Amino acid sequence: MATGSGSTPAKDPYFVPYPPRTVWRRIWRLAMRPLAALFLDADVHGRRNFPREGPVIIVANHTAFLEIAMLIAYAPYQLEFLTTGDIPLEPRFAFWANLYGFIPVNRGSMDRKAMSKAVSVLDQNGVIALFPQGGIW
Repeated sequence: MATGSGSTPAKDPYFVPYPPRTVWRRIWRLAMRPLAALFLDADVHGRRNFPREGPVIIVANHTAFLEIAMLIAYAPYQLEFLTTGDIPLEPRFAFWANLYGFIPVNRGSMDRKAMSKAVSVLDQNGVIALFPQGGIW
């Protein structure tokens, strides 16, 4: 389990190097901003209220895939998402979710593996994003 004392892959089986997939995630962000501007009437307020660096946990509402795309496009960080790992992803979005990468969480129990991975990201001054009510309709 990450302890805040500089865990490394050799010492911690749940170490998650942060940020992973940096090139792909930057491409995603660069593509999402003009697409959002083209198709949405998005008005982003309060970006200056984000801390300049981590560790940070972003908690947001989630009713559709759009919220994830908007966070990726407009958050001032590379995000590591905690998301469902116990049910299949929506087939229309599974490819993109797997390409971006995420930490899977088995809901309904204390998933120590997922929590240890999240702590590993935070230990590296990373940013965790999660949607507490995701999957609850």
